[in-house]
Amino acid sequence: MGAAQLMEQGRGARANEALGQAQGAFNPALSGESLITQRLGSGLEQMPVIQQAPIDMMSGVGDIGYAQREMEQQNLDEAINRYQFNENIEDQRLQNYMNLVQGNYGSNTVSSSERGGLGLAGQVGQGIGSLATLGGLIG
Repeated sequence: MGAAQLMEQGRGARANEALGQAQGAFNPALSGESLITQRLGSGLEQMPVIQQAPIDMMSGVGDIGYAQREMEQQNLDEAINRYQFNENIEDQRLQNYMNLVQGNYGSNTVSSSERGGLGLAGQVGQGIGSLATLGGLIG
């Protein structure tokens, strides 16, 4: 073997050794990078939830405000009804008095009702009963 071959083998061995050392140094860095990528990916997956949280919170606060406005409107409606009742009470009292004064005093009311109601047979029976009554009066 010549000196050139020995030198070439030595260079190859040193190059392989250097590649091994470089690979050993890069593996932790690459695993760290994959860990970063993994955590970043899971963080990005949570991003819509995080972005939605303030909107949900504001919606909840708005719902609280809506309930408060609804209660205030009910109180306002009750106050309006109370005011209208108090404003109309004198008119209602006058109307009640007028109904008492202008009543239908001393009049007669006539109502009639039909007897029988059994159709043709009931009417024939009533007719025979009437003839018998008249016959008893005449005879």
